[in-house]
Amino acid sequence: MKYRYLFLVALLVLALISMPATAFTAKKVVITINNDGDANINFNYQLTWMESFVYSFIPNKEQIVQSALEGNFPSKEVDSIQVSRTSTDLIVRDFAKVTTSGGTTTFKTPTVSFTMAQDLLNNYPRIARAITPDFSPEETIVKFPGSGDTYTYINVDGIPQITYTI
Repeated sequence: MKYRYLFLVALLVLALISMPATAFTAKKVVITINNDGDANINFNYQLTWMESFVYSFIPNKEQIVQSALEGNFPSKEVDSIQVSRTSTDLIVRDFAKVTTSGGTTTFKTPTVSFTMAQDLLNNYPRIARAITPDFSPEETIVKFPGSGDTYTYINVDGIPQITYTI
């Protein structure tokens, strides 16, 4: 009886090792700019069953995200990070530059490249071996305060700098 279980476990391990890397898929990114220039970012993604399994064994996910982002954006403070199997939520302080003049407020966002996420992932080879990611979201939305205007981008690997005035 022991050998049967041992054989089944060996087959499972062999199947997992021989499987090709699976595909992490970015679904939707919503960047909501606040009046002070901070941004609440919600990044939704889809994991395959294998990635979901691997996710279970990654310790300190929030710390990994924070150090990766702060290492590449030293002038930006990243906090309130929450990571789950389907999304990551965080706040980036001073994401947009805010200027006020003559009764108008102008927000200027930075250019954002989603391909940079692959470079960040390469810093974590154990995780990178388990997935073949597509970091280009199917939909990216940037929301601004005031009238609530939005900019929507479909299947792009980055978004340009946006200057928005209210």
